[in-house]
Amino acid sequence: LRLPIDTKDDAVFGYFIVRFLPSGVVGLVIAAVLAASMSSLSSSLNSSASAFTSDFYRPLRPGRPEGHYLLVSRLMTTFWGLTRIVVALMAVSLMTDSNVITQVLRVAGFTTGYVPPAAGTQRPPISTWSKTGPAMRCQAARAFSAASR
Repeated sequence: LRLPIDTKDDAVFGYFIVRFLPSGVVGLVIAAVLAASMSSLSSSLNSSASAFTSDFYRPLRPGRPEGHYLLVSRLMTTFWGLTRIVVALMAVSLMTDSNVITQVLRVAGFTTGYVPPAAGTQRPPISTWSKTGPAMRCQAARAFSAASR
């Protein structure tokens, strides 16, 4: 497989699909990727709405009919969907030359503390993951051994 020199890392799969797969298989692969994406997005939206409704709204407004909570959950699904659209549009406006994976890791870094590699480098810098990983594994091993007694 010879790639053009200017092919980005996250474009290799797409290049392979377009150049080497037969037409019918290309359609199936695209349909499979879209179905997986839609499934993940649907699960994420519904779990966000469910978490808000059951963990925050229901304790503040107890004793309401189930239809009311269903309506709140549907409204929150719409809210989270619109929120993600706004975040995606903001991310597009902040596009840089870095690949998609690095951009996703930058967004995830706000909550996890992960620092993605600097532009043009191959290895990530020492980050929260590498500092806390061994400690977390040690605590998990202790918790497992204590639970198995």
